[in-house]
Amino acid sequence: MAVWMFFFEEFKKMAMKIKGSGYTFLVIDRFGNLEIINVANQEMPISFGYVPLFAIDMW
Repeated sequence: MAVWMFFFEEFKKMAMKIKGSGYTFLVIDRFGNLEIINVANQEMPISFGYVPLFAIDMW
């Protein structure tokens, strides 16, 4: 349970950094690591070499 709560808090922190419109994604990078990233407007993580797993739309 602690791991899930850590993920949730980190995901929420990243999402709150978005100013204006954008998305926060849980992605897999090219090395197979999980990352939480923010993208602006309609950008997609696949354009940067990531595989998106989960997203939240912030605006």
